[in-house]
Parts: sequence; C-alpha cells; structure tokens
Amino acid sequence: MEGRLTADKYLEIIKERVSNKRKPLFSKAIFQQDNAPCHSAKIVKEYFQETKIQLLEWPSKSPDLNVIEQVWSFVKDKLYKKRNKINSTEDVWKYSQKTFFSKKCKDLINTLYVTYQNRIDEVLSQEGYHTNY
Repeated sequence: MEGRLTADKYLEIIKERVSNKRKPLFSKAIFQQDNAPCHSAKIVKEYFQETKIQLLEWPSKSPDLNVIEQVWSFVKDKLYKKRNKINSTEDVWKYSQKTFFSKKCKDLINTLYVTYQNRIDEVLSQEGYHTNY
C-alpha cells in the first residue's frame, strides 16, 4: 500500500475482510487493534458498534507485543540509517528485504519469541501500561 493508512481506507479493508459470508466467524471473535488514528476514528468505531464486533480494550500507552511490530521497527531503523542511499521505492524494497532476511533480524525474531512469556507477564504486572521491554 502506498501512502498513509487513513480511517476510510482502513474501514474499506475491514469491511472487505468482514463480508457478509464471513460475519459468522466474527460473531464470537474479539477484535484487537492498537490506538492508531485510523483505528480509533469515529467512523471505524461506529462500524464496529453497528456490526456488533467486539473490540478488545487496549490502554493507549500499552506496549505492542506483536512480533511483526518489533521487526518492522528494526527494519525502519535500518532504513533510516541508509536514507542517503535510498532514492526510490525499489531501493526501500531492496533494503527492507536485505534487512529482514539478515542474521540480526532472525536473531531478533528468535529473541522475541523466547522472551514472549516474560513480556506478557511484565505487561500483566503493569496492568497493560509501559514496561521495560
């Protein structure tokens, strides 16, 4: 996807995923999303209320335990350091792939999985708020 994810675009994606044929799958599900502006927009909240899809309460300063978010942060940091060498979207893709498939990234992913239970325990002990992770 190019550009920023707006509330309208996010809602379009959600509606596509929660089509009528799939609604029964979501009737007992609890949907989790962070507090990004596109997720917390009025039109998005109204859609979830109208469709009766339950949302998981999520404190605004809560750490993100999603491994892919940590990996994306790692990749973005590496891309930032290469910013002088990046001249096109192809360069972004090339350096992103190189970073993602690097040994350092693989080590990070392994560490995140090995420490997952500790990170969950820490979040629970902090009642969902900031942790040292």
